[in-house]
Amino acid sequence: MKANYFENAAMKYGAANAVIAVLRHKKLIEWSSCAPNKTPLGYNENCPPVIQWRFINGCKDLEDRILPIINQYSSEINWVIRKTKYNDRFRMLPKKVWDVYDSFPDYMPLDAAGEIEESEPVFGVKANQDALKMAAYLDENL
Repeated sequence: MKANYFENAAMKYGAANAVIAVLRHKKLIEWSSCAPNKTPLGYNENCPPVIQWRFINGCKDLEDRILPIINQYSSEINWVIRKTKYNDRFRMLPKKVWDVYDSFPDYMPLDAAGEIEESEPVFGVKANQDALKMAAYLDENL
């Protein structure tokens, strides 16, 4: 069975990139960042995903139309999206990661993901697998 475009992105760059691949394929975003990523040094699937993007031109119309569809995705991971204070960017993390992030004001999202990685490595694996499932849901529903 041949992989589709977002599965290819996940295989080449890491599972979190599958969600970004769908948003880009649908021409909804102009900027993105995500982790963990595959690098020449390897891939850490135990680290929960950190997925960030900005809609094209910070478009409020897209925001109002797309976020409800993303938020309808349901899984045991419990993804939460928040708009950042600057640059009209959105950040999607598992709720567990947000809880750690909110508890430590000096943390960056990857610091919080690292805490979860150390304390509960299996959660990161499940979250990365779920990011690929979310990509399939978004590809079908956006």
